[in-house]
Amino acid sequence: MDGLDDLDTRLLVDLLRDHRDPRKSLGQHYLVDDQVIDRTMEIPGEFYEQPSRDSHILEVGPGPGSLTLALLRSHAKVTAIEIDEESVAHLERVFGSREKPLLIQEGDAVKENWPAGITHVISNLPYQISSPIIERITRYNESDGIKLAIILVQEEFAHRMAMSTPPY
Repeated sequence: MDGLDDLDTRLLVDLLRDHRDPRKSLGQHYLVDDQVIDRTMEIPGEFYEQPSRDSHILEVGPGPGSLTLALLRSHAKVTAIEIDEESVAHLERVFGSREKPLLIQEGDAVKENWPAGITHVISNLPYQISSPIIERITRYNESDGIKLAIILVQEEFAHRMAMSTPPY
């Protein structure tokens, strides 16, 4: 699969944890459940179409790259915006020498410019930035037209969304 066969979710998480545990100050919780990742990748086909070589996916907060790996296996172009410099270094170590359509951008996804032409936003969002990123997706969609957004959020944020009206 385009040079990604030797990678799996557990390995990606363990490789990053060799350097540092998740930073709670950034709301980091690493996605380690392959069933959640697989289900996340099935959803686009149920609502629109599966990401393909013609797709451009934005992933906010890729952390160890668990979801990034699945996104790359769809053959879509992936832009991953990550604020944590150790996670960026990890992603570059793991994916940097491989043949793949991945752009790793270090910065704050709430403030950074997002690339033009995003067709999908598929992310496992840290709690602290869930509200501003959802607002940002809404604004981006109004001007650029995202085909589909799949946002994984922490349970506490999901409860907060269910109990209130926008903005969350």
